[in-house]
Amino acid sequence: MKNFKNIFSNGNQIFFKYLWSQMLDCIIVAITTSIAMSIMGVKYSVLLGILIGISNLVPYFGAIFGVTIAIIITLLTGGWGASTDYGNSSYSSSADRCKPNKSKNNKSIS
Repeated sequence: MKNFKNIFSNGNQIFFKYLWSQMLDCIIVAITTSIAMSIMGVKYSVLLGILIGISNLVPYFGAIFGVTIAIIITLLTGGWGASTDYGNSSYSSSADRCKPNKSKNNKSIS
């Protein structure tokens, strides 16, 4: 009976250390992905980082599922910010640069 309690106690300690390490992994993945997505300008980066971190608890397919859902949500919300904003004012084509300036104060020097 004493041997059984010793084995059970040892197995219990190993199991809880495994759970703790999985939770630590979840927290680290959530924080790093939230920071990376915030730098990229993704909308809802903290919520998506938490989703990826929690789904990372499921071996193999959890991370794939979490990242896929995060990509879909990011694309549907238009959340890549300036990195995919082709209509911003700093973008100009070569045709725009060749147009003459039509301002009122544009006087030619002759």
